[in-house]
Amino acid sequence: MQEKLLERIINAIKHLGLTGYEIAEKTPLSQVGIDKILNRTSTKPRDTTIEVLYNLLSKEYNISKSWLNHGLGDMKDETNEKDNNSSIDNIFKELISKTIGYKLDEILLCLETIKEQNKEIIEYIDSQRLKDLVSVEKERVSKNKKTTKNT
Repeated sequence: MQEKLLERIINAIKHLGLTGYEIAEKTPLSQVGIDKILNRTSTKPRDTTIEVLYNLLSKEYNISKSWLNHGLGDMKDETNEKDNNSSIDNIFKELISKTIGYKLDEILLCLETIKEQNKEIIEYIDSQRLKDLVSVEKERVSKNKKTTKNT
């Protein structure tokens, strides 16, 4: 079953005229790995690699999932037009969520908290710098007053 899916993925990639470089630019896969699959020197790629290619073809290039899975119907799914920018984001989100589990939302929330804390730290540092500048300026003015009184 996996071999037939891989064969249809390769056919779709060739039909679309995609290169290993173009696919590598849009996915976390390496150009060398993709080229090995396309040249059939890699006959048993990882399931995650096949999944990335499957998602790319179905979401980015509207290749029919029914055609990819079973060879049924037309290769292109004209009813499945989607926003290309979000489809690549979805592929990465899916890969990341599978890699690190379902903690992605938690991690993103932590990163957002860190970002806010960094903002507060920067504001604090800026306020301290301003206080220091004011203090230095007051000292300078005070010294100027003393020197002008003495002369």
